[in-house]
Amino acid sequence: MSALSRNQILALVAVALAAALAFLYWNALAGWWDVNGTVLRQALVTGVLIGSVYGLVAMGLTLIFGVLDIINFAQGSMLAIGMYLALVLYEAFGVDPYLSILVTAPVLFLLGMAVERLMIHPARNAPAHNQLLLTLGLALFIENFLLVTFTATPRAIRLPYEREAFDLGVLLLDFP
Repeated sequence: MSALSRNQILALVAVALAAALAFLYWNALAGWWDVNGTVLRQALVTGVLIGSVYGLVAMGLTLIFGVLDIINFAQGSMLAIGMYLALVLYEAFGVDPYLSILVTAPVLFLLGMAVERLMIHPARNAPAHNQLLLTLGLALFIENFLLVTFTATPRAIRLPYEREAFDLGVLLLDFP
C-alpha cells in the first residue's frame, strides 16, 4: 500500500473538518431549525435537486465538447426555445406539455441541424475562441429575441392534474 501524498492528506483533513462542522451545525441549530431539523433537511434536499439540474446542464456541455469538440454556449438558449414552443402550443392549442414534446423535439432537431450546418460547421477548423464567440453571440441573439417576443414576465403552465408538492415522508418537495 502506497503512502498518501501531501495533497491527499490535505483533502482528507478538509473533508473531515467539513463533516465535523456540518455535524456541529446540525446539532447546534437543530432547535432553531425545528425540533427535528425539518427545515434543514428540506433545504438540503432542495439544494441537491437544484444542484442536479446544474449537473445535467454541465454534463450536456461536457458531452458536446468531449465528443464533438464544439464549444456550444447556445445550448441553454436552444432549450429555452423548446420551452417557449411548448408554452405557445399549450396556450394557443391546448396541447399538454408532455405531449408537446412530439412537436418540439423535431422542431429543435431541425433548428439544431440548421445552426450546425450554417454556423458551427464553417467554424470547425477555426480557433476555439471563434466557436466560443459564435455560440455565445447566438445565445445572446436567441435570448434577446425571446425577451422581445415574450417579454420578461415569468410564465408558468398550470395543469389540472398537477400537485403543489410531493410528500416524501418527513420531506416535502415543492414544485415551482
